Amino acid sequence: MGAGQQETDDYGRLGHKIAAAINLYQLTGKAAYNSVVDAQYRNTHLFEYWNYVSPFEAALQQALMHHASLPGATPATAAAVRAAYVSGMDGTDHWSAMSARTDPYLAHFRSVKSICRIWAGSAPAIR
Repeated sequence: MGAGQQETDDYGRLGHKIAAAINLYQLTGKAAYNSVVDAQYRNTHLFEYWNYVSPFEAALQQALMHHASLPGATPATAAAVRAAYVSGMDGTDHWSAMSARTDPYLAHFRSVKSICRIWAGSAPAIR
């Protein structure tokens, strides 16, 4: 296998754990799964990076938003997830970039330099 999601890191495993807990909570209604989400949601990049809505973490962020809509989800957790997501989407990279038409293709590209740094890993910035 040369591409795909066959391998992940600790953060990726955390995201899968949270998403699994959300799905299991929805299916079973067991408080133990809701507790996993309550204990771990602040360890996601959405919270660690100050309301960062990442184009590379759509599945995890969608799972968190889904959890916020579930009956019985902890109200404080649901409110925090909604607020962080809305704040992140209101930032310069998302809704305001689309409404200002900063990219003619309406694609999520902050800048060529930042995208190149993402794909290059720890390589020095392109000049």
